[in-house]
Formats: sequence, structure tokens, C-alpha cells
Amino acid sequence: MKSKEKFLVPILLTLLSIPAYGSSVIEGGLGVKLGDSFSGTEIIGNTTSEVPIYKFSPSKPLPKLDRYGVIVTPKTRKIVEIWAWSADMGSTAACREQLERFEVIFDKKYGGHKSNAITFGENVIYRHLENKISINCPISFGSDPLYLQYSSDAMEKLRLSESVDEEDFSDI
Repeated sequence: MKSKEKFLVPILLTLLSIPAYGSSVIEGGLGVKLGDSFSGTEIIGNTTSEVPIYKFSPSKPLPKLDRYGVIVTPKTRKIVEIWAWSADMGSTAACREQLERFEVIFDKKYGGHKSNAITFGENVIYRHLENKISINCPISFGSDPLYLQYSSDAMEKLRLSESVDEEDFSDI
């Protein structure tokens, strides 16, 4: 081996062994994992499409967020989405400030998966394969909510397939 190669090989091996900044796999959060079974039964609310959100207690509550829930598949009760939110941050500026604080922390762990998608309102998205994290101050009137949501495309497909009554489509 040439002296140049002897020098480069250890450097390359060292660089390959260092994890990329902010590239943790998105599997879930708040002590809950997407795709895991959920046994809770208390409904804390519904989505705008009337999907129930079941209450849970996080392993470590986050500052400024006081509600925690999950969306599950209707038959197998697998976790599709994990939500943490505050119904009202008090002002749009306060919501934006807290979103930016979360963004700093999430960038350290998931920054390598940050999306450049254009969205409405203040929204930061991290996506890795079929899983996503969204931190959102939606455009609203009368309140200034802040949402943190973990979601799985694969689990959403399962939720939809478990929600469909195939007899309704027997004539197609």
C-alpha cells in the first residue's frame, strides 16, 4: 500500500463511523412508538375528519404542551399518529417562538431529515422514509394552537384499510 493510501484509509474509516448530525431515525416520540399497540380508551378529542384521539401520558411532558394523544387503527389498535399540543399559546408570536425553540432541539436530533416543503402557517417538517414529524402553528382565528405530531404513512394506510367496509364496495 502506498503511503498516501495508508494515511487515507484510517481517516475514511473514522469518518464513516461518525453518525451524521441530526439524522436519527424517526420512530416515535414522548415515550411512544409508531406502530406499537395502544390499549387506552379515553378519547380526548377528534380530528377534523372525526377520527378519535386517545389520551396518553408522555414519559416526559414537553414545555408549553398540555395535551397528549394518539390516533390508532380501529381494529388492531396500532399507533398511527402521536400528538402533543396546546389549545392556545396566547398569541401568534408566542406560538412561533415556542415552535422555534422546538425546532432548535429537533434539528439536533432530526435535522438531516428536515423537509423544505412549502406549507401554510408556521410549520416545520422532518421526514424519514414513511415517518414524519410536524411542528405547526396553524393559521387560526380566535386561538393560537401549537401542534407537535409524529405520523406514519404505513400505519395511516393500515388505519384506512381497517376503516373500510368492503361490503360497501362489492359492486365495483
